[in-house]
Amino acid sequence: MRFGGGWNAMTSVSGPGDNGDGHMDVLARQSTGQPWVCPGNGTDGRQRAGPAG
Repeated sequence: MRFGGGWNAMTSVSGPGDNGDGHMDVLARQSTGQPWVCPGNGTDGRQRAGPAG
């Protein structure tokens, strides 16, 4: 798996499975508490997963 930049701001990174499309997804938590989800779709798909902590 290859990651782009900006991951040093994350305090937790997990690969819990997939959202049903057959591609691995990644969940991450930023140092501010903001959760992110990165669907494994081959694009730069980092998305906010909810409100900041």
